[in-house]
Amino acid sequence: MVEFLLQRPNFRMRGGRSGDSRDWQAIDSWTDEVARQLSTSGSVR
Repeated sequence: MVEFLLQRPNFRMRGGRSGDSRDWQAIDSWTDEVARQLSTSGSVR
């Protein structure tokens, strides 16, 4: 139990962050490009 209590502060002191660290702006740009290509390809399934 003590080891668990020390892990989080140690993680934070080393600059660690919890959570989702994906580049959402890049993902949105990529999905916009995919949608654009699909809408101009003329192929419908």
